[in-house]
Amino acid sequence: MEGKDIFQRFPTHDEEEAIECLTQCLERRIDAEIIVASWRESVVSEDETLAASIKYWLDQNHSPASLEDITMVVRDYHLPIPVSGREELFEKSFDRFVKEMGVPSSRQRCLEGCRQKLKKVWERVDRRKEKLVRQAMPVEEIGMDTFISAVEDEEAEEVWLPAFSGETFRTRLRGPLESQLLRGHKIRILIYGADLMESFEPQMGEEKIKEEIRKMRDFVEEIREELPEFAHNLQLRLLPARAMKLGYFSGLLTFRRVEGTEKLQPKIYRVNVHEKPGMRGTQGVMIWGEGNTTLFHILQYYFEQAWKEAIPIEEYGLPAKF
Repeated sequence: MEGKDIFQRFPTHDEEEAIECLTQCLERRIDAEIIVASWRESVVSEDETLAASIKYWLDQNHSPASLEDITMVVRDYHLPIPVSGREELFEKSFDRFVKEMGVPSSRQRCLEGCRQKLKKVWERVDRRKEKLVRQAMPVEEIGMDTFISAVEDEEAEEVWLPAFSGETFRTRLRGPLESQLLRGHKIRILIYGADLMESFEPQMGEEKIKEEIRKMRDFVEEIREELPEFAHNLQLRLLPARAMKLGYFSGLLTFRRVEGTEKLQPKIYRVNVHEKPGMRGTQGVMIWGEGNTTLFHILQYYFEQAWKEAIPIEEYGLPAKF
């Protein structure tokens, strides 16, 4: 069975079958490898940039091609050729692919024989693209269940939660958070400090704001007391008003760890898009997806900067009761 992420190794079983078939048509295996690897990269890449990306994949397969050789093949075949395995687009994609290959008519029949093998690879390419931004729709249509499933995902070894409003958070997520801690996984929760919440959600009023912060503090302390050996893996910080510009990401980031290391590997992101922080979460649009994408890294950097500015709950100076 192939891995869950086709971009973790090259070639996959389907890609290898496509490479072997194309090799018979193009004569040189390295050309076939470069063509198939190009479908893992952006259609807007410049020749040299695309060649460098392709070399990364070929190196995994111990292919001997140099950067110069790859660049030449990229130019000869006008790579990358946009493709799709969807039923309504496949025939057009395949016809374009055959044309771009520029092979003599005597070899076009050979390419026809690769049709189904290419379709399998292109279908996987389509699915991968769909995962980059899986949903962009009203939050209420996605629902809380998708959020919970992302939080409790067993493969999510680190969970970051910029959860700036805590009512639903506390009632629905306690179980999933405790399950993650019992696995030895780490959790970071980021909420607004009182002064920032007053700026972003003035309709709440001072007493309600204080009550919300106290409830989140108590929520975290109760879990820590129940699971003392994992208490250090659950962290809560409050973002102060001086860091207001870092208070616009509410949602979720999850990571898995690279085996044998502490290095984090992106898994799932979820970000709520709305007009301004005072707008409730269900009135916005939720964007979510998977994988090592540019958007994930933007959100990761933003959260990291906010986390640096935020104050640990232990240092926030709250009295036992407001």
